[in-house]
Amino acid sequence: MALRLALTGRPGLLDEMGATIRFPRKAFVLAAHLVIDAPREPMTRERAARLLWEDADPTRRAGNLRQLLARVKEAQTAAGMELFLVGPDHVALDTEAVSIDVVRLLEARADTTDRRLVEFCRSYAGDLLLGVDEGGEGFTRWLWSRRQMLRDQFAAIVSANLESAIEVLDQEEVIFVARRLLEADQYQEAAHRALMRVHAARGEFDSALRIHRRLVDQLRETNARPTGETTSLAATITARARGEGGGAETAAAEVAVAQGGLIQLPRVSLTFPGLNELTGPEREWATALYDDAAIQLWRTRSFVLTRAADLRSKPIDLIDRGRREPSDYVVDCRVAVRDGRRLLTVGLVGARSGEILWIHRFEIGEPLARAVREMVVNCVHHIEHTELRALAAGPERTTAYRLTLQGNRLLRTIDLPSIRRARQVFRAALAADPDHGPTLAAISKAYRLEWLRLARADDKELDLAIDFARQAIAATPDSAQGMHQFGICNIYKKNHEQGLEALSRAERLMPFEEELRADHADGLISSGATLEGLAKVAPLVEGQFVSSDHILWITASGQYLAGRYDEALATLARLSSQEPTYQLRAACHAMLEQYDEARRYVRRLREILPDFTVASRMGMVPLRRREDLEHYESGLRSAGFD
Repeated sequence: MALRLALTGRPGLLDEMGATIRFPRKAFVLAAHLVIDAPREPMTRERAARLLWEDADPTRRAGNLRQLLARVKEAQTAAGMELFLVGPDHVALDTEAVSIDVVRLLEARADTTDRRLVEFCRSYAGDLLLGVDEGGEGFTRWLWSRRQMLRDQFAAIVSANLESAIEVLDQEEVIFVARRLLEADQYQEAAHRALMRVHAARGEFDSALRIHRRLVDQLRETNARPTGETTSLAATITARARGEGGGAETAAAEVAVAQGGLIQLPRVSLTFPGLNELTGPEREWATALYDDAAIQLWRTRSFVLTRAADLRSKPIDLIDRGRREPSDYVVDCRVAVRDGRRLLTVGLVGARSGEILWIHRFEIGEPLARAVREMVVNCVHHIEHTELRALAAGPERTTAYRLTLQGNRLLRTIDLPSIRRARQVFRAALAADPDHGPTLAAISKAYRLEWLRLARADDKELDLAIDFARQAIAATPDSAQGMHQFGICNIYKKNHEQGLEALSRAERLMPFEEELRADHADGLISSGATLEGLAKVAPLVEGQFVSSDHILWITASGQYLAGRYDEALATLARLSSQEPTYQLRAACHAMLEQYDEARRYVRRLREILPDFTVASRMGMVPLRRREDLEHYESGLRSAGFD
């Protein structure tokens, strides 16, 4: 059965290569109704029309249905298949011609305890017909009731079989199944217990107990408590931790986690001793700058952030027992007067060395957003640079945060060796902190970039990227990193609406993150808003002496689709690694009728990827508009690719 019909999550119809077959949105609604509430007889056209357009008059409904079924027939003919069986007065679905996720959910056995449980979880991609909420009152009631039914069916089967399947599945599969269950129902204790057992089996007792504490907090919000089975498991893990890790040290680690689990992150203190000197609009502006910058720094989830008044007695650093400063960095804001004008001087100071790492003087009252951006971007940049220097000084200063910075630095060059070295560094970071959200998001990015570079027909690396993005969101739900990767991965999965929604949400959380803004631009370009995407990415490239390869590639892709081939070639020439540019360079030269140059880059790419074909590449391209797909395919074929 080659065709796959996905009705959970973002609906889609996929061929045997995993490529999306364009199908009308209303057709998925009709298919869901025919699968879930299958009539004994073929559904009449009148009933189908009433389901899809209940608020329209009968004549309008009939006309809409004729147009829909004509488009369905056209799509089926183009794809060489027949999913809908359309008669003169009825319509039916050939469930034998396609593999349908909802059918697998409805027919799942109650004792799915082997590896079928993993496939079962892959079948359920989220709520039924996600993103397809348009319709009348009757359709809305039907949709919400069926969503709840499928969600309950999924949760019931997985929760009943997860713990008994732990001995059959490997640890990564258990984690995958547990996280899928929590996405459907965050209060499922079976999923929390499974995750606790996996981490405890790895000797990661702190992570196991952190999961238990998170469950306790969630249940407290509903005035509930964990069951005795869960409480007993937590007690057993606590006893093992104390027996294997040393009582005092383990207890200290537990206290650190209970206070936020951030003991290994740089500690940043914000001070503003001169704020009381200001009054009126000046004070309002300075207070807004201080507060907005604090919010943006906190949203990076990369620092332990405190204000000077929050500091207590100097704590013992569990990493470096000799260091007792209450913070690693101080963001110091002071009011200065020059020529009768009040100015605000902001400096970033290393707490141990006293070194001024960055300093800037702001005009009080200048555009607030620009001032916040200047302050946040520079503080983050100089802290990261200093932390990387500390990592290079010796292995005793290794932390998950610093290793993640090191891996992200490698990903600035998008060649396979750099991507794979970065992934190894991220794995080492997870060994230091398995629930470090920025690290999980970084691994997601590494797998996505590897998928892009390999240009394979399957989505193995992309699926792993989405799974790690989900883990990042679960670990730090108020952070942008995981949402960022989840969004751009969904763009490449051709779930454009879901991807753009996630990217927009991430950018609202972290509006100054350049790579996030670039990926949002990439999502817009892929979705057909090419000029809007180019306008969004332009400030990240123009006037920059050095831009990341990733941002340059996005810019060149948009320039190609806009027909600006010379500009695209100039942008591609700026990439530090030229291997990833060969296919787009070839297409640009071909569109400029520079065929000798185009053939040269075709030969170069085939030396690296001898199995590269236009068909495999087009299966990966996330372009939404047919004309954009045809434009790109025309360039590749004109260059000499087959």
